[in-house]
Amino acid sequence: MAVTNAPDHMAEYEEVATKALRSALGREPEPDIAVRFDLDTGEPYVRRHFKDVEAREWRGWMVLPEIEPLLFLWDSWRPESLAKAEAGLARAELERLAEEWLRRDGEIRISRHGCAFVATKGA
Repeated sequence: MAVTNAPDHMAEYEEVATKALRSALGREPEPDIAVRFDLDTGEPYVRRHFKDVEAREWRGWMVLPEIEPLLFLWDSWRPESLAKAEAGLARAELERLAEEWLRRDGEIRISRHGCAFVATKGA
């Protein structure tokens, strides 16, 4: 079994975090490894080693009534290439944007979309 995300997993978070990086640092984030192995691209990788592959998708929502969980996500999402000072600036901008989002919508809704590739060797 190989578990990964779809390209649109947490798209709303990706959008606000990227906006925070652009605003605070004037540049885009580094590409993530998940871009290479996701729901759309992963099956051929798994099929190289297994005869039968089934993709099992799931969708849902993460609904946040406050910004703290969103800031917690930043700690695992932020690009490793950022210097400590840059990470601090981008996180502060993310906090500002998240507060605007929460005020505007009353909650922060982030889509979830994942997949498990279930594989067997076959006969």
